[in-house]
Amino acid sequence: MTINVYCDADPDNSYDYIITLGESEDLWDLPSQIYKLEQWLETNIGKLNKGSYVADIGFTVREDATGGGAVLNRKMILMLHQIGMEIYFSEYNFIDEV
Repeated sequence: MTINVYCDADPDNSYDYIITLGESEDLWDLPSQIYKLEQWLETNIGKLNKGSYVADIGFTVREDATGGGAVLNRKMILMLHQIGMEIYFSEYNFIDEV
């Protein structure tokens, strides 16, 4: 699982790296990723000033997916808005390798 978090610190739209979440875990499904980001936001929301942030979530389609999936709940949306964070979704196609 990888979620890379960046901050837009420059006027030329280059992003500064903040952290990678879950890089040692082998969970690439979107629900796990959303949950991991929500946990990190809950822990760190007080440490982040309002700005321009990006969380790039790398994920694969769940092997036995038949519907349902991740939810960006109101609590998380409020935290994202509070600090000015956008979510990018980067889908990878290597489910057989994971």
